[in-house]
Amino acid sequence: MRLGFIGLGNMGKPMAVNLRRAGYKLTVYDVRREAANELVDQGASWENSPKEIAKKTEVVLTSLPGPLEVEQVAVGRDGILAGATRGSIYIDLSTNSPMSIRRIANIAKGKGVEVLDAPVSGGTLAAKAGTLTVMVGGEKEAFDRCSKVFEAIASNIFYVGDIGSGNMVKLINNMMEFINLYGSLEGLLLAKKLGLELKTVFEAIKASGGDSFIFRQKLPRSVLIGNFEPGFALKWAYKDIDLGTQLARQAGVPLFLASFVQQKFLEAKTRGWGDKDWTCFVLPMEEVLNVRLRY
Repeated sequence: MRLGFIGLGNMGKPMAVNLRRAGYKLTVYDVRREAANELVDQGASWENSPKEIAKKTEVVLTSLPGPLEVEQVAVGRDGILAGATRGSIYIDLSTNSPMSIRRIANIAKGKGVEVLDAPVSGGTLAAKAGTLTVMVGGEKEAFDRCSKVFEAIASNIFYVGDIGSGNMVKLINNMMEFINLYGSLEGLLLAKKLGLELKTVFEAIKASGGDSFIFRQKLPRSVLIGNFEPGFALKWAYKDIDLGTQLARQAGVPLFLASFVQQKFLEAKTRGWGDKDWTCFVLPMEEVLNVRLRY
């Protein structure tokens, strides 16, 4: 199976590397030519546009910042659907708007092209290790055809329903992750203000009911050591929670906690911290209380 991969950023590049390691013939594209150098050195081919990639491959995958970039790459003049052949498959691995990917899928259907929305979760470490979680929406037959492709990048693969369902699940997951961490930070800030030893509190909670995956995995690599270099930048986290709250409004579902956390993200974003790791939204909270959550 000939694969195309578009978008070689922090998540896309390691996924493309794992596809190449799995033995797939790979053709790549990114707006930054230098982003493809490592893959080309490993035997991947380069094309100058998404359209040219789609002409030469059976399955095209994208990993892009958001809905605007996905639409440009998918349906633009030199986009994937301008070059895709009947019977081919387009897989979007981005965290995207369910409505946007449905529009793209409707256009693709008229050209005989299947679309899967398959956002991934797990961050850059899991992307490098090939142990991501992927949530796939679209035609089940297309999903089955691409099962080995997903196995090359993920260890947890879920088919969740019709096109757009993958992004619905991903947006819900991210909202829950963000809310969970905010609650954890409030608890640790209280512990610090009370004069408790932070490392001991962290270890005690990790062994108790207040523990969670995000608590034990994220905090020791970011807030607790003062590392706000972006694993997942705040500007993208804000994009995700904004898409999630938009989805909830359309469904008529009130989201009190998610809306509150979205405003905390916006507060940090307006400070100019959009390129920091998303956990930097703790900084204004520390400032108000005059404490720092550091070991």
